[in-house]
Amino acid sequence: MTTFRTVAASRGAAWIVEGVAGLRREPGAYVGACLVLGFASTLPVLGLLAGLMMPVFYAGLLSLLRTRAEGGRGRAAQVFDGFTVPGALPRLLPIVSFNVLFALLAVAVISMAAGPSLAAVAETAQAGGQPSPAQVMELLGKLAMPLLILAPVGIFVGWMQMLAIPRAMLDGVPGGSALREAAAAVWANFGAFLVNLACLLAVGLGLVLVLAVPMIVVGVVQRAAPGLGMLLQVPLMAALTAAVQGLYGAMMFQAARDLFPVAEAPPPLLDAIEA
Repeated sequence: MTTFRTVAASRGAAWIVEGVAGLRREPGAYVGACLVLGFASTLPVLGLLAGLMMPVFYAGLLSLLRTRAEGGRGRAAQVFDGFTVPGALPRLLPIVSFNVLFALLAVAVISMAAGPSLAAVAETAQAGGQPSPAQVMELLGKLAMPLLILAPVGIFVGWMQMLAIPRAMLDGVPGGSALREAAAAVWANFGAFLVNLACLLAVGLGLVLVLAVPMIVVGVVQRAAPGLGMLLQVPLMAALTAAVQGLYGAMMFQAARDLFPVAEAPPPLLDAIEA
């Protein structure tokens, strides 16, 4: 039976700090991998496919981070290791399926709760009009309860993914077992994950503030010259997406190594006899 560590709540913040600090040595390959994933995520059709298979791409980032942790430099192409490393994809597919099923469940719940209101707002928008305040309030009222239920469940699912992906990719654990282990580890370290979430929200707010000026500039350019504005918007969104994915991957690697530390190899038998 696999065991995991129980850590102090403050470790939730340390996963971010230590994850970013670990990238200071020759970060080029990791930055390149994140940019590849960021650009793929912003493209219309490819972005949808990348979103569905995101656990597999995160597995590739984790493979690169393990190479770095072992003293290597890594390669940007390792972002595809989740697809190419023998045995990795079958272990990761249960995690992909779990995420897709939760997304479908969320869509179904929201549709049942607010389907007609969503349709009315969509029809108004398609006709070029603005939804009335009454339509907006009706929609928000119907969405309130489903979102209050789905939000904490979605957060817990995301926390499970933080541990299940590295367990499946780096430790060779089957996807179903990795999800079960991750759920138990998250529950036992609930405080650390709450602190981690609070820190991520602060980091996200900081990113929004830093990017506020470039986004305003792009918006002004897009109104004046739509083609040029779109040309500027794509790399900006790709860079933002790459930064978020890169931070999440580094944090994921650190959290998994903290809660599921790699066992040290025993000393050689000859050395043990000589001692």
